Amino acid sequence: MKMFLRVSTLFIFLIVIIFAKNDLFKPSIRRYFIQKDYFTGFKLGEFSIFDSSKKDLLFRIESLYTFGGKIQIINNSSKQVVAELRNKLSFTVHKANFTILDPVSKQWINGKFERQFHFFNRKYLLQWNQQNIRIENKFSSYTTTFKHDKRNQTLAKAERYTYSLIKPTRYDLEIYSDDIPDIIYILGVFVIDLSRKNTGKG
Repeated sequence: MKMFLRVSTLFIFLIVIIFAKNDLFKPSIRRYFIQKDYFTGFKLGEFSIFDSSKKDLLFRIESLYTFGGKIQIINNSSKQVVAELRNKLSFTVHKANFTILDPVSKQWINGKFERQFHFFNRKYLLQWNQQNIRIENKFSSYTTTFKHDKRNQTLAKAERYTYSLIKPTRYDLEIYSDDIPDIIYILGVFVIDLSRKNTGKG
Protein backbone atom coordinates (compact mmCIF):
# COMPACT_ATOMS: atom_id res chain seq x y z
CA MET A 1 0.00 0.00 0.00
CA LYS A 2 2.80 2.40 0.92
CA MET A 3 4.59 1.61 -2.34
CA PHE A 4 1.37 2.32 -4.28
CA LEU A 5 0.97 5.69 -2.53
CA ARG A 6 4.57 6.64 -3.28
CA VAL A 7 4.22 5.74 -6.95
CA SER A 8 0.92 7.61 -7.19
CA THR A 9 2.39 10.69 -5.53
CA LEU A 10 5.40 10.63 -7.85
CA PHE A 11 3.14 10.24 -10.89
CA ILE A 12 0.99 13.21 -9.84
CA PHE A 13 4.11 15.28 -9.17
CA LEU A 14 5.45 14.55 -12.67
CA ILE A 15 2.11 15.44 -14.26
CA VAL A 16 2.08 18.77 -12.40
CA ILE A 17 5.62 19.54 -13.60
CA ILE A 18 4.71 18.76 -17.21
CA PHE A 19 1.58 20.89 -17.09
CA ALA A 20 3.37 23.76 -15.36
CA LYS A 21 6.18 23.69 -17.91
CA ASN A 22 3.64 24.04 -20.69
CA ASP A 23 1.77 26.86 -18.87
CA LEU A 24 -1.39 24.73 -18.68
CA PHE A 25 -1.96 25.61 -15.01
CA LYS A 26 -1.11 29.26 -15.41
CA PRO A 27 -3.89 31.52 -14.10
CA SER A 28 -4.88 34.55 -16.13
CA ILE A 29 -4.80 37.99 -14.54
CA ARG A 30 -7.24 39.52 -17.06
CA ARG A 31 -9.61 38.22 -19.71
CA TYR A 32 -11.24 39.85 -22.72
CA PHE A 33 -13.96 38.79 -25.10
CA ILE A 34 -13.34 39.98 -28.68
CA GLN A 35 -16.07 39.95 -31.31
CA LYS A 36 -15.61 40.81 -34.96
CA ASP A 37 -18.21 42.85 -36.80
CA TYR A 38 -20.14 40.70 -39.23
CA PHE A 39 -19.97 43.18 -42.13
CA THR A 40 -17.18 45.70 -42.78
CA GLY A 41 -17.41 46.15 -46.56
CA PHE A 42 -14.03 46.61 -48.22
CA LYS A 43 -12.33 47.81 -45.05
CA LEU A 44 -10.16 45.72 -42.75
CA GLY A 45 -11.96 43.91 -39.96
CA GLU A 46 -13.55 45.86 -37.12
CA PHE A 47 -13.98 44.50 -33.60
CA SER A 48 -15.60 45.12 -30.23
CA ILE A 49 -13.56 44.26 -27.13
CA PHE A 50 -15.52 43.45 -23.95
CA ASP A 51 -14.54 42.55 -20.41
CA SER A 52 -14.70 38.94 -19.24
CA SER A 53 -18.44 39.21 -18.52
CA LYS A 54 -19.00 39.93 -22.24
CA LYS A 55 -21.24 42.85 -21.24
CA ASP A 56 -19.06 45.96 -20.80
CA LEU A 57 -17.62 47.34 -24.04
CA LEU A 58 -14.05 48.50 -23.36
CA PHE A 59 -12.54 49.20 -26.78
CA ARG A 60 -13.44 49.39 -30.44
CA ILE A 61 -11.19 48.56 -33.39
CA GLU A 62 -12.17 50.89 -36.22
CA SER A 63 -10.84 50.51 -39.76
CA LEU A 64 -10.02 53.42 -42.07
CA TYR A 65 -10.07 53.51 -45.86
CA THR A 66 -6.35 53.85 -46.66
CA PHE A 67 -3.92 52.13 -49.02
CA GLY A 68 -2.89 48.85 -47.44
CA GLY A 69 -5.22 49.40 -44.51
CA LYS A 70 -5.11 51.23 -41.19
CA ILE A 71 -6.92 50.64 -37.92
CA GLN A 72 -7.38 52.54 -34.67
CA ILE A 73 -8.22 51.20 -31.23
CA ILE A 74 -10.53 53.55 -29.36
CA ASN A 75 -11.18 53.52 -25.62
CA ASN A 76 -14.95 53.30 -25.36
CA SER A 77 -15.09 55.26 -22.09
CA SER A 78 -12.89 58.23 -23.02
CA LYS A 79 -13.37 57.95 -26.82
CA GLN A 80 -9.60 58.44 -27.05
CA VAL A 81 -7.46 56.71 -29.67
CA VAL A 82 -5.02 54.50 -27.77
CA ALA A 83 -3.39 52.60 -30.66
CA GLU A 84 -2.94 52.71 -34.42
CA LEU A 85 -1.71 50.05 -36.82
CA ARG A 86 -0.84 50.51 -40.47
CA ASN A 87 -0.61 47.46 -42.70
CA LYS A 88 2.27 47.60 -45.20
CA LEU A 89 0.58 45.28 -47.70
CA SER A 90 -3.04 45.09 -48.69
CA PHE A 91 -5.11 41.93 -48.14
CA THR A 92 -2.76 40.33 -45.63
CA VAL A 93 -0.30 41.36 -42.94
CA HIS A 94 3.34 40.53 -43.72
CA LYS A 95 4.67 43.61 -41.96
CA ALA A 96 2.80 46.21 -39.98
CA ASN A 97 3.87 49.22 -37.96
CA PHE A 98 1.92 50.31 -34.93
CA THR A 99 2.03 52.84 -32.13
CA ILE A 100 0.29 52.69 -28.75
CA LEU A 101 -0.27 55.12 -25.92
CA ASP A 102 1.69 53.46 -23.12
CA PRO A 103 -0.54 53.54 -20.01
CA VAL A 104 2.52 53.80 -17.72
CA SER A 105 4.64 56.48 -19.36
CA LYS A 106 1.70 58.20 -21.11
CA GLN A 107 3.92 58.38 -24.20
CA TRP A 108 3.33 57.03 -27.69
CA ILE A 109 5.73 54.14 -28.34
CA ASN A 110 6.19 52.54 -31.76
CA GLY A 111 6.42 48.85 -32.56
CA LYS A 112 6.06 46.43 -35.45
CA PHE A 113 4.80 43.00 -36.48
CA GLU A 114 6.80 40.98 -38.98
CA ARG A 115 5.74 37.60 -40.30
CA GLN A 116 8.29 34.78 -40.07
CA PHE A 117 8.49 32.39 -43.00
CA HIS A 118 6.68 29.10 -42.39
CA PHE A 119 4.81 26.81 -44.77
CA PHE A 120 1.91 25.98 -42.46
CA ASN A 121 1.86 27.91 -39.18
CA ARG A 122 1.30 31.62 -38.78
CA LYS A 123 4.29 33.04 -36.95
CA TYR A 124 5.02 36.69 -36.21
CA LEU A 125 7.75 38.52 -34.36
CA LEU A 126 6.39 41.43 -32.36
CA GLN A 127 8.89 44.12 -31.39
CA TRP A 128 7.94 46.85 -28.94
CA ASN A 129 9.92 48.94 -26.45
CA GLN A 130 13.05 46.72 -26.72
CA GLN A 131 11.04 43.54 -26.16
CA ASN A 132 10.55 40.69 -28.62
CA ILE A 133 7.39 38.61 -28.45
CA ARG A 134 6.76 35.52 -30.61
CA ILE A 135 3.20 35.05 -31.84
CA GLU A 136 2.23 31.64 -33.15
CA ASN A 137 -0.97 30.15 -34.53
CA LYS A 138 -0.46 26.55 -35.62
CA PHE A 139 -2.09 25.14 -38.74
CA SER A 140 -5.84 24.55 -38.22
CA SER A 141 -5.50 25.50 -34.53
CA TYR A 142 -7.94 27.76 -32.72
CA THR A 143 -5.22 28.88 -30.28
CA THR A 144 -2.77 31.76 -30.69
CA THR A 145 0.07 32.08 -28.16
CA PHE A 146 2.21 35.09 -27.27
CA LYS A 147 5.61 34.12 -25.84
CA HIS A 148 8.52 36.18 -24.61
CA ASP A 149 11.36 35.51 -27.04
CA LYS A 150 14.15 35.28 -24.42
CA ARG A 151 12.35 33.68 -21.48
CA ASN A 152 10.10 31.42 -23.60
CA GLN A 153 7.33 32.40 -21.20
CA THR A 154 3.70 32.48 -22.30
CA LEU A 155 2.44 36.02 -21.77
CA ALA A 156 -1.02 35.69 -23.30
CA LYS A 157 -3.22 33.28 -25.20
CA ALA A 158 -6.16 33.83 -27.55
CA GLU A 159 -8.71 31.11 -28.25
CA ARG A 160 -10.97 31.44 -31.30
CA TYR A 161 -14.49 30.11 -31.05
CA THR A 162 -15.63 27.37 -33.42
CA TYR A 163 -16.51 28.75 -36.84
CA SER A 164 -20.18 29.51 -37.42
CA LEU A 165 -22.04 30.74 -40.49
CA ILE A 166 -24.60 32.61 -38.40
CA LYS A 167 -22.32 34.11 -35.74
CA PRO A 168 -19.40 36.54 -36.08
CA THR A 169 -15.81 35.52 -35.38
CA ARG A 170 -15.13 35.58 -31.62
CA TYR A 171 -12.08 35.19 -29.39
CA ASP A 172 -11.31 34.77 -25.71
CA LEU A 173 -8.07 36.56 -24.81
CA GLU A 174 -6.31 35.61 -21.56
CA ILE A 175 -3.49 37.79 -20.20
CA TYR A 176 -0.90 36.17 -17.90
CA SER A 177 1.65 38.96 -17.52
CA ASP A 178 2.05 42.73 -17.29
CA ASP A 179 5.22 42.73 -19.42
CA ILE A 180 3.54 44.69 -22.20
CA PRO A 181 0.21 46.59 -22.40
CA ASP A 182 -2.90 44.53 -23.12
CA ILE A 183 -3.65 46.64 -26.18
CA ILE A 184 -0.70 45.00 -27.98
CA TYR A 185 -2.18 41.52 -27.52
CA ILE A 186 -5.46 42.84 -28.94
CA LEU A 187 -3.52 44.11 -31.97
CA GLY A 188 -1.94 40.65 -32.24
CA VAL A 189 -5.36 39.01 -32.39
CA PHE A 190 -6.31 41.42 -35.18
CA VAL A 191 -3.15 40.54 -37.13
CA ILE A 192 -3.72 36.78 -36.83
CA ASP A 193 -7.38 37.15 -37.75
CA LEU A 194 -6.51 39.13 -40.88
CA SER A 195 -3.88 36.58 -41.86
CA ARG A 196 -6.29 33.70 -41.30
CA LYS A 197 -9.05 35.39 -43.29
CA ASN A 198 -6.91 36.11 -46.33
CA THR A 199 -5.04 32.81 -46.49
CA GLY A 200 -8.27 30.92 -45.95
CA LYS A 201 -6.63 28.47 -43.55
CA GLY A 202 -7.70 27.54 -40.05
